[in-house]
Amino acid sequence: MSKDEILYDIEFCINNIDIIGLEDNLDLLFNEISDKEISVSLAQLLNKVYTSFKARGLAKIMEVIIKKRRNIALVNHPENPLFKLCVITGSFDLYECYIEEAVYPVLPQEKDDDAAPNMYYQDLQIVAEKLKEYFSDKRTKCIKGNAYNGAFSTLEGNDNVVLINKEDYEMMESAIEKYNTLLGRDDIISDLENKIFGD
Repeated sequence: MSKDEILYDIEFCINNIDIIGLEDNLDLLFNEISDKEISVSLAQLLNKVYTSFKARGLAKIMEVIIKKRRNIALVNHPENPLFKLCVITGSFDLYECYIEEAVYPVLPQEKDDDAAPNMYYQDLQIVAEKLKEYFSDKRTKCIKGNAYNGAFSTLEGNDNVVLINKEDYEMMESAIEKYNTLLGRDDIISDLENKIFGD
């Protein structure tokens, strides 16, 4: 099987919550490409299917992926694609999974050596800040009458139910996702700062 075929199967497994199929396909992928390429490909795939509604389920998928081969979550630190995925999506669920499954196991456990964890978290925090700044330049306003029209009628017999064009509904859903992403990025950066400077 080619890399693209395997990734197609992995996406199918993710969408159908097929953990066994996911693990089998990950084994195939490990034999085809490097850990860095795997990290990039899986981050792209998870980003493609991500919504805040699916965040908890995708965090479980990320857990399976990282447990299968932790190095794909550590390769190219701090610019790791799976970490960047957490920040790009603003998903605190994915971020917590990343920290618990990838970061905690590689940090020194001795309390005497606080410098190493602080530096590790500081490196991640710098990447998160850069991504936040990069994406803040890409924001656009969503103005009623311009980007969407809003409700155009009410349901006969129930004034509390409004009818809306599908395109307008999708625009509002997209705006909500983007808003949640902004809040999530702030939460991730705040948590990293707490880890660096102490809670």
